[in-house]
Amino acid sequence: MDETRPQARRQKPWQALPRVLRTGACYPANLLLAGHLAVLHALIFWPGATFDARLILWPVAIGLFLLWQPVVPGGQRLGVGQTLGLVAFVCLWAWSLTPWMLLLWCATLAALIAGRGLRVTRLGPRLALLLAFADLLCLMVLGLVPLLPSAPGLLGFLPRDAFAFLLAAVPFLLPWLPTERERRTGEVDFIHSLLIFLLLAVFVLGSLAVTFLHGTSYGWALFITCLSLGGGLLLLAWAWNPRAGFAGMGAALARYLSSLGLPMQDWLRGLCAASEATPDPERFLRAALARLLELPWLVGVAWRSAAGAGREGRVGAGVHRFAQAGLTIELYFRQAPAAALCGHLDWLLRLLVAFYQVKSQAHRLQALDHERAVHETGARVTHDVKNILQALQNLCFAAAHAQDPGRLGELIQQQLPLLAERLQATVARLQRPQVPKDERRVSVRAWWQALMRLHAPRGVRFSAAEALAAEMDAVLPGELFDSVAANLLENAHAKARREPGLRIHVSLMREDERWALRVEDDGTPLAASLVERLFREPVGSEDGLGIGLYHGARQAALCGYRLVLEANAPGRVVFALRPAMVAAA
Repeated sequence: MDETRPQARRQKPWQALPRVLRTGACYPANLLLAGHLAVLHALIFWPGATFDARLILWPVAIGLFLLWQPVVPGGQRLGVGQTLGLVAFVCLWAWSLTPWMLLLWCATLAALIAGRGLRVTRLGPRLALLLAFADLLCLMVLGLVPLLPSAPGLLGFLPRDAFAFLLAAVPFLLPWLPTERERRTGEVDFIHSLLIFLLLAVFVLGSLAVTFLHGTSYGWALFITCLSLGGGLLLLAWAWNPRAGFAGMGAALARYLSSLGLPMQDWLRGLCAASEATPDPERFLRAALARLLELPWLVGVAWRSAAGAGREGRVGAGVHRFAQAGLTIELYFRQAPAAALCGHLDWLLRLLVAFYQVKSQAHRLQALDHERAVHETGARVTHDVKNILQALQNLCFAAAHAQDPGRLGELIQQQLPLLAERLQATVARLQRPQVPKDERRVSVRAWWQALMRLHAPRGVRFSAAEALAAEMDAVLPGELFDSVAANLLENAHAKARREPGLRIHVSLMREDERWALRVEDDGTPLAASLVERLFREPVGSEDGLGIGLYHGARQAALCGYRLVLEANAPGRVVFALRPAMVAAA
């Protein structure tokens, strides 16, 4: 292509009209539409259009329309039955043709032309469609309305016959206007066509209502109706897309259509309600999909997950399959769904899958918590049995070094019931896989004296005289103090075996109207890396399983206490079991 050649100027349609008239060229599509409009002109304005003339002209008009129509592809073939049915329908229509039926047909054709004109971008073809729409509108309000029953003189001073010659020029000019190069079917915006049809119905019927109710002339009624509809459309256009800082009707309608008639907030509210109603993920999935069946175009739904499968409703003519995160959902439709509809449904199903995953994870975590409780109970029981065995070992040590048989018998008589009670509590914990709160209350004086008799022979010093003298009838949680004291003293004795000459001191005091226990030694401090993990998780131990302090801290928390490391310095290592408020302070 020669780039130096000047580009031809684009001519306007009215500038090319003289050349078209000279060459005699016309456009077949517009010629068919012009022929249909000419037949309508003859039926409306021809005073001699008798019954026989209508039987001839109306089938011709329908034939021209079928050749022009942009809805159904023209390459299809009609069978014999379809052809006979169409001919019979057209003949019956022509036999019963009335002004009301012509008015309905003109409004339908005008809406169809306007719906197609919205899809046309070139000026020439759009001008031809606008001219045809204007001609049909004039035929309705100026040609057909005066023919209606009880309305012979609606036009008043406007002569009806004068418009017959003016409007006849439209079918003559229409074939010479350009049309699209590639005329395709299915280019009609049916939603806008429906709105335009309703607008035309309101315009015509509103004009008649103003004429009959107020007794005004038809011309004045048309003027009033035009102003009213124009003002209403202007207000609707402002409300559709306002500029006052808030979303208009267009945004609301878009949100409603994007949620398929099921508002998104209602869908989310329904998912939340179903999620709160049942903890089981499969029952939640069934309830949510059953609510999805409320959509009118769905007839059934089926799903498959790792836990099972199910189905609600029946199998329809169309199916859409959705798979995500191990969950497969099949939606069944009355008809084959469009791609846009499937895309919208995918968004709703993604929300459903997100809720389902949360429910499934919560269910798995619940199972893991139960399993963890079982394992922790086993570890706790093992630790309690170890403490009981250590108490028996201490009792045996005291019996081996006892010099007074009477005091030995008294010690055994006091300790054996306590050990039997602790053993019974350990067996009960095996039957219920959780760590129960300590409900057994014992006398402070009796517990402290039993502890001194058991560990004093091993060189442990005790101090609690002032506290015990002030509280004669005080009680404390026996199982908690038994377990923690046994564990702390056993750890101290194990440390004494590694560090000869280690001194151990146990003290009991009153804090925050409750009792606190301290076990102190003058040995080496704990390593910093060990202190960071102490009481939070099981730690390595040279003398045991390393879970005693961890379980003691958990048991203390359930009873309103805290097991803490008060001091960790060379020559002073102090563990304390204190009330929670005091420990926090």
